[in-house]
Amino acid sequence: MTARFFAAVLTGQAGVSASVLGWPSGQVSHHFHDTEYGQIHYVTSGDLSKTPMVYLHAHPRSSAEFKYVHAEMDGAVPFLAVDWFGFGQSEDYRGSSEDDFITFEGFSTLALDILDKHSIDQFSVVGWMKGAHPAIELAAQAGPERLHKLALMGALILSPDAQSYVINNIVPNSKHPVLKEDGSHLIDTWNDPSGAEAQLPEELLWNQEKTNDALRCLYTNWQYQAAWGDYNPKIQARLSYVDSFAKTLVINPTIAIAKWDMYGLNPGFSLDAFDQTMVHGNNVTINLAASEGGLKQNSTIIANTLKDFLAEKHAVVV
Repeated sequence: MTARFFAAVLTGQAGVSASVLGWPSGQVSHHFHDTEYGQIHYVTSGDLSKTPMVYLHAHPRSSAEFKYVHAEMDGAVPFLAVDWFGFGQSEDYRGSSEDDFITFEGFSTLALDILDKHSIDQFSVVGWMKGAHPAIELAAQAGPERLHKLALMGALILSPDAQSYVINNIVPNSKHPVLKEDGSHLIDTWNDPSGAEAQLPEELLWNQEKTNDALRCLYTNWQYQAAWGDYNPKIQARLSYVDSFAKTLVINPTIAIAKWDMYGLNPGFSLDAFDQTMVHGNNVTINLAASEGGLKQNSTIIANTLKDFLAEKHAVVV
């Protein structure tokens, strides 16, 4: 009687079945790249000699956030994804002091070292949310000789007030996280929508996955936020340079944008900045009803959009 009851509890729990968290076995190959600042973890898939896509993840996530889109792309584009220092399986950043952080310029240079190690001459760059900003820098450093295309999804250029808030409030708070004796900060992380707001209860396991990613970095890493604030004044100049020689796809997740507006991040400023910057006729902009969870909840349309964009022959306006 007891055994039968126990089995019923296991199988009847809100319809949840076991699922792989992180990258499923066999879907990608795992690698580590040694640097003077610590080891960087990255994954690869497919023939990297055939213009791969380089993926840079959001905050507070890891490269594994892209696994749903990657699966639906079904090998159409070779793939390399990098975990930021202190995120996913990358080691924490070893700086020269407790206030030192890796800039987007510095991290992009290390990403290029990884690409050189695999003898990758030409590649596309894809960034989601905050990962869109190092994606811009990596594209700029690659230049017209190496960059194929650039895809930016959920990029937010900060207004001066928002930039000041990030530097003077978010970064200091991230340096000194609140850890509660009763462990309730772990529940707060489960409920935190910044890693992606889940549609519960049907996405319980997916919410667990984004929580695992967030627990890796939310209470131990402030550098990504600092790099964001540091790079913000440079974004438009770097993006304008890339726009002058490469095709760029911009996906605006409208649900997330509406939420950013409620938080005072002024996405209207960002949208205007993109309009003022990308003036060469080389960009394609798509507004998609997506939240921070778009890589899971809109994986099919994002996968198809990326496949079409990266594979299609686009004439560049010079």
